[in-house]
Amino acid sequence: MGVDGSSPFAFIIIQEIHQIQDVYESSLVQSTNSLLHEVNLMENFQETSNFIWQIADEILRGDFKRGKYPDVILPFTVLRRLDCVLAPSKQKVLDKHQTLTDKGLQNLDGQLRKAAGKSFYNPHSARNGREKTITKQV
Repeated sequence: MGVDGSSPFAFIIIQEIHQIQDVYESSLVQSTNSLLHEVNLMENFQETSNFIWQIADEILRGDFKRGKYPDVILPFTVLRRLDCVLAPSKQKVLDKHQTLTDKGLQNLDGQLRKAAGKSFYNPHSARNGREKTITKQV
């Protein structure tokens, strides 16, 4: 028996209950933080989605029916992503392409892959300074 009349087993059980409560509270905090993070990601996703649809309305209106937007947006999204992946080596590939074509070489594939550092490349500068920059307005 303890000094206050309680058994040592009761003390151990109370300690175990407190440990369980601490673990539960910690788990609850982690779950809440995870949920808040997911909500934040969804808000960012929704913002991005709204931004893309806003651009689609501004650029595609008249050329495509609204129901056909996904048929246009998805391929261009993939192309843009590939363009972003190739961006760091773009100028190197363009320079290498120009150098090799000036020499009259025809099979440039291996050299341009090496210049890009990827298994694919884009040796064309389709923009020619006519870039239209779209910025997100907040």
